[in-house]
Amino acid sequence: MLMTRPHAASRSFVASLPKNLLARLKPVYNPLIKIISLKYGVSISNTEAAIFTSMNGVIHGPKGNGQKAYCVGAATTQIALEHGWAAHMYGETAEAFLSNLINNPPALDLIHLSGIHTRGNIASQLMQNGLKTKNVAVYDQITQHLKKDVNQLILSGAQMLVPLFSPRTSKQFSIQVPRAPSLQLVALSQAVAQNLDTTSYAGVIIVTAPTAAAMQSAISLWVEGQPA
Repeated sequence: MLMTRPHAASRSFVASLPKNLLARLKPVYNPLIKIISLKYGVSISNTEAAIFTSMNGVIHGPKGNGQKAYCVGAATTQIALEHGWAAHMYGETAEAFLSNLINNPPALDLIHLSGIHTRGNIASQLMQNGLKTKNVAVYDQITQHLKKDVNQLILSGAQMLVPLFSPRTSKQFSIQVPRAPSLQLVALSQAVAQNLDTTSYAGVIIVTAPTAAAMQSAISLWVEGQPA
């Protein structure tokens, strides 16, 4: 199983897998994205609220002091709570988040603490719907290359499972591995899958919900369908 997330996130996900499932997988770690904190002095006043669409936004942003934060996904919401924010989940996807926030606008100015590379134009869409919002990048996502031994493993035709968790990672993967019939890809969402040519791989599974639990379930179902 090729893990392409940043090291900490990859190892955390693998550690969460049940032992009986992990016994049938051999994790190979090769992050395609490296997260770099931008170290900007960002502060959120009591008349403002934060928007977090990723855990990295929380980790590399300022600590909360009880200020409100509107989040995408349960995992990001939980991390925000642990970092001192009065965090509320407003949707599992960016689309659901935007709909809920636009239909229930807060009486606060909003600051989207994100990476340099974002998708969906969260701040501009909220501005277009009357919510005063600005975007502040607090981390960068630097693309990385596949290691030589991992490339050789792919070229050997070895059967491999590749979970992909973000659109930026799937795009980078498709550039570096445009065709590999022995690889089974698992995409966290349709947005992740849209960068992949399904005919170039053994298959592309899209999980039922953009959560770690749903990804784990999809991996488990695939493994159960393989010869022991």
